[in-house]
Amino acid sequence: MVVEIDGAQHRQGLAVTSDNLRRNALQLGGAIALTIDLVGLRLETAAFLGQVKDALAVASGVRARTSGVPGVSLPTGPSRGAGRG
Repeated sequence: MVVEIDGAQHRQGLAVTSDNLRRNALQLGGAIALTIDLVGLRLETAAFLGQVKDALAVASGVRARTSGVPGVSLPTGPSRGAGRG
């Protein structure tokens, strides 16, 4: 599991492209990759930390109950990585 906290510099110029390539590579490799912007972390701390908690649950094979975002629920299918190996 990867949690990246991005400052404003991650939304400028070529940083967006390199961040997207890195995040895609992580996800293609099977990692759960969360991105939190610094302003969002300060304004929506509970929601983002709820998503981190849910990601930890998913990564450990326990199905999480919420997405941390009001009105958004997590899929109810098999946990990530099931059937790999």
